[in-house]
Amino acid sequence: KSGMDSAAMAKLGEYSVLLFGIFVLGGFANFARVYLFGNAALRIVRSLRSRLYRSMLMQEVGWFDTKGTGELINRLSNDTYMVGTSLSQNVSDGLRSVAMIGVGTGMMIYTSP
Repeated sequence: KSGMDSAAMAKLGEYSVLLFGIFVLGGFANFARVYLFGNAALRIVRSLRSRLYRSMLMQEVGWFDTKGTGELINRLSNDTYMVGTSLSQNVSDGLRSVAMIGVGTGMMIYTSP
């Protein structure tokens, strides 16, 4: 009986190390996701602001009379930031969900042949 207990303990140790490795790998993957999508959001915001600013410079002079300064500044700062971050966040969440569905399906197939 003690031989089986030591074999079971050895198996438990192997599974514990494997689980720990999976959690560490998941942590690194999450860090990479947050870092990369954060950088992507900043690049999107910069591109949007640049394009919007160029578009504003091409407007007729009368267009500036109809738009308030606060509205224009708000468009350049807040609106572009919100669009960029929501785009990158939604793409990030979507990719994570697809990965979770794939892993979950694989686990279900593996455990229930």
